[in-house]
Amino acid sequence: MIDPAPRIAAEPPSHEGLSPHQEAEQELANHAGPERRCLATGEVRAKSELLRFVVAPDGRLVADLRGRLPGRGLWMSATPEAFAKARAKRCFARAARQQVEVPNDLELSVYKGLQQAVLEQLGLLRRSGHLDLGFEKAKAALLSGKAQWAFSSQDASASSLAKFLPGAQARADLGLDHRVLPFPSSVLGAHLGRAQTNFLALRHPANPRRLIDLLDLLQSLQPLVKPARPMTDLAEPASEAAAQSPSVSPRP
Repeated sequence: MIDPAPRIAAEPPSHEGLSPHQEAEQELANHAGPERRCLATGEVRAKSELLRFVVAPDGRLVADLRGRLPGRGLWMSATPEAFAKARAKRCFARAARQQVEVPNDLELSVYKGLQQAVLEQLGLLRRSGHLDLGFEKAKAALLSGKAQWAFSSQDASASSLAKFLPGAQARADLGLDHRVLPFPSSVLGAHLGRAQTNFLALRHPANPRRLIDLLDLLQSLQPLVKPARPMTDLAEPASEAAAQSPSVSPRP
């Protein structure tokens, strides 16, 4: 009998020649973490890409967005299709093997909970000294190569954003990514100790994984809520501060 060829373990990807931001991006791509199966679609995905629910002692379904509640976890994709199928097919009750009361406003409460979790993550990064706030300070972090990610408020004007972000080629050379946060400048400022803030920069070696995961979940759920106010080219920052919180009322 011929012995089978020995199995050669794949070597971990090399980070040689990568910038600190590119290294962080590589880690995000390679470290998917534990996986779970979506109770609605049957897809197996990383836990970070799914929502966790538990059944309270009174039989009511509760979203466990921080992953700390006791009980058997019920995992579901954060998509409108998954929510619709879970309701129509009673997937929560079947997965829990018991009667489950699914709140009518489940989608809305999940969306608001994810928004709050994003604000908490930004607060943690701010207190750790890795988050630069304000146009000048954040832009300096971007241009110096110290920043991993650039963030802007929902109501940042198009002209201000164009001045804040380096050009496309410069962003590519620096390895920068940009995300629009689902909050107006007044809400961001209130949670970060300022009257308002439109621009933020996250510096190395802060780990953006949790924040990016939360933003991805919010983006997946966006079709379930009313569209946020589109970005406009506002002339005065004071006008931006007057914007209200984004609407998260479920679609009829």
